[in-house]
Amino acid sequence: MGRVYLAEDTVDGRQVALKVLNDDIVRERSARVRFLREAQSAAAVLHASVAAVYAIHEAEDAVFIAMEYVEGRTLRALLDAQRGPLELREALRIARDVAHALCHAHAAGVVHRDLKPENLMLDLRGQVKILDFGLAKHGQAQGDDVERASTLSFATAEGVILGTPSYMAPEQIQGKPTDARADIFSVGVVLYEMAAGTRPFRGASTMEVLIATARDELGPASAHNPQVTPELDALLARCLAKSPDDRFVGAEELAAALDELLLAEIEVELQGAGPGAARGYLGEILPPRFLRGRDSETAALLDAALRAREGGAHLMLVHGDAGVGKSALLSSVRDAIGRGGGRFVSGKFDRNAQGAPLAPLAQALAALVRLVTAGPDAERWRIDLSDATGPNRHVLDDMVPELGRLLGPAPDAPADAAEAKNRFHAAFQRIIRLFAARTPPLVLALDDLHCADPAALHLIELILSDPAGGNLLVLASYREGELGDAHPLRLTQDRLRRLGVAVDELPSRP
Repeated sequence: MGRVYLAEDTVDGRQVALKVLNDDIVRERSARVRFLREAQSAAAVLHASVAAVYAIHEAEDAVFIAMEYVEGRTLRALLDAQRGPLELREALRIARDVAHALCHAHAAGVVHRDLKPENLMLDLRGQVKILDFGLAKHGQAQGDDVERASTLSFATAEGVILGTPSYMAPEQIQGKPTDARADIFSVGVVLYEMAAGTRPFRGASTMEVLIATARDELGPASAHNPQVTPELDALLARCLAKSPDDRFVGAEELAAALDELLLAEIEVELQGAGPGAARGYLGEILPPRFLRGRDSETAALLDAALRAREGGAHLMLVHGDAGVGKSALLSSVRDAIGRGGGRFVSGKFDRNAQGAPLAPLAQALAALVRLVTAGPDAERWRIDLSDATGPNRHVLDDMVPELGRLLGPAPDAPADAAEAKNRFHAAFQRIIRLFAARTPPLVLALDDLHCADPAALHLIELILSDPAGGNLLVLASYREGELGDAHPLRLTQDRLRRLGVAVDELPSRP
């Protein structure tokens, strides 16, 4: 699509990669518009494992993008140098980092659609960076022109195949509509190649590869590398299922599964090792699969979940210094709540995430929708969610595109901004109310609440103080020392207590 230069940003004093579009693309107005829209979509994905887009410019007859310059080598170069499988822990780490980055991309409505070793960079520290969202599709895009875009040329003919054949999902090969599960298939191919030293579907020509991907049964990676565990074989089989419905529901579920496999691999390595062995890649301290020395705190969280299950909304605030383990403490009760029949979803606030104050709440709501629509009661949930949102659903579609895919086109939106805000609050409350009643308790874990925008705190206040809400537990963490008396979170706590909502504090010490 273009030429890439190493350039200097003289304003910020940094090196950047400058991608300049080829003349044939620039001259075609529709292609130019599509490219800029897709670049803007990629710019909305803020994550350490995604190469940042700094600026998008049109200057006379030129269109160019200033991106983060990543010094290092591609995963393809690493695989070529290895000439065989990567060390299993390294393969899992890379795949896990990609999956976590996709959580953020998919939450922003952006599907990459061309993940492959050539688009995955490893910087000099080994940090994974996803490059080239040239095929990225934004969930809010109108029409099907993006669906037919190609990285080689912005072809508009029907039936153009998108992506790189060896890494494409069967639905991409067949020209069917794609969603985030196509990226999960591509991650599966990349992980298979790293773990087995070969791709799962092969052929002497592009056409043979396409046919094999769409038709052939998957052979286990362990047949090529005996170090591959049965658990990894099972994960790869799920990623590489022919039908999207048989894959992981979303990137969050895949990332959690990869976390488990990686931590299990680390624990195997640590058996019988000295205390210094607990340091992993790049020297970071790796968390154990189970918390030690947090029994009383964990018991307090589970007790709060039990009270929420019996009825009533509850806010539990976990506070402590940075790095003390607040996030790990919140996550530690996920499995226990799931075993008890409840739902546990999470989100994380980031004060640097400009323009998306409600993104963590939207991320949690999207995870709920994905979980239930992949289950056996999907049709019942579709009816209930449609009834719950009613004429107000259009205000949620931009934030939670999963609802649009499940429920179909939304009614027309009102023009009045204040009315739209009220409708949004009403729709969000009704959905939370539905989940809290149907799968009690509903546990919403929110990390770094001290970074939350007042708009997000107001919405949390609304769902906790909803008289019909019930069976809801909001677990939230915040840093000690970040909150003054006039901090919005303090004011929210005071209002909730005056409204009769149970608000508890749980200190987390070293």
